[in-house]
Amino acid sequence: MDIHKYGVKWVTTAKLIPDDESSYNVEIGIINSILPSLSLAGLLHVDICFGPYVEIDRVNPDHMLATPLRLYSDNLGKFCTMTEKLSKQKEWYYELRNTYTFSKETITRINPHDVVISLGKLSNRILELSEIFVPIPNIVSIDSLDKTLLTICKDIYKQLPNRWTVQDLYAPIQSQLNYMYNLYDQPWREIATALAEKKSIKLLINEKDGFLDNFRVYHWKQTKYNIVIQQMPRKNTVYCKNEHSEEKDDYC
Repeated sequence: MDIHKYGVKWVTTAKLIPDDESSYNVEIGIINSILPSLSLAGLLHVDICFGPYVEIDRVNPDHMLATPLRLYSDNLGKFCTMTEKLSKQKEWYYELRNTYTFSKETITRINPHDVVISLGKLSNRILELSEIFVPIPNIVSIDSLDKTLLTICKDIYKQLPNRWTVQDLYAPIQSQLNYMYNLYDQPWREIATALAEKKSIKLLINEKDGFLDNFRVYHWKQTKYNIVIQQMPRKNTVYCKNEHSEEKDDYC
């Protein structure tokens, strides 16, 4: 299946991989259509604000990214049918976004800065629900000890009607959500720009040595003759020049 981001086509594939709970996750492989040597991989998830996404943690294919990327696309929902949990999460995503309403009568306790509500009859679906609610620090989160409880900032809760929806819950912080989404999307914009201008695409990876971090830059470039250069500089390459160093830096 193809996903288009800022004019760039990414070819995606999916496969089942076992997790630690004797069940399965869905791993998504992502290959750049222009630079096939640029391949990414990560697990499929769903969140209540932006829908299906891949949490990308690996590149080519066994190097770990220093910071995971996220690729959001409604098209990824087609892969959610591969496991029962993801299928249920996708169903709840659409139901909570479109029809389901909560009641203010489900308050469990009121704290100085937040309100804790019970998810009520949704509690029996907590495995699926607790993973799709987007935690926003100091705004909304699933209780870490009792996942049938939802904690909401008191200022946000006061703005909710007696019967409220997920849209009502996140509406007051829509600008923050847009900011978060733009951060997730920024790497894909930068990759599209680099490809259009035939500049290098650089990703920071972490080849840990035991407990020690070992950061290196993996980069790709398509020349004017459409030859793809893929390179990982030697381990002692200095990527960002120290202000006291006189050595020239070719990467920053």
